[in-house]
Amino acid sequence: MRIETRSRAVRQATAAVLHGMPKSARQVVEEFVFVIRASTSYSVGMGGLDPVSAMLAPLYKYNDFTFKAYRPQVLVTLPIFRLFSAEAQIGIMAHELAHAERASRLGQGWHEKMRARYSAEERLANSIAIRWGFGKYVE
Repeated sequence: MRIETRSRAVRQATAAVLHGMPKSARQVVEEFVFVIRASTSYSVGMGGLDPVSAMLAPLYKYNDFTFKAYRPQVLVTLPIFRLFSAEAQIGIMAHELAHAERASRLGQGWHEKMRARYSAEERLANSIAIRWGFGKYVE
């Protein structure tokens, strides 16, 4: 897993989560997630501004026009992420890395499977993060 951001907040929150999570989960997450990136801009969708501070998303391969080949990435939207306290930022990263741990178990097509069960997957990510010991950060 590569961390491609100079953002101290993202780097510190990620380090805190990786340090605090169980070793077995850390190994799974570090092998599964290709990259963690931060964006200084956020998108405007049909419903207005997208309030997402971070997400596990597919990173599509450049020359694959079938959109079936992708790697997992964690995208952090800095203007929103920075609105949260340092503790809340740890909770955000714990939640997203919990999604990654869960996605690794779903295998190929993880993104489509998780989107089909969005609400349930959000609850599962929180429960995984709580099980890892980050309950005070995600609740």
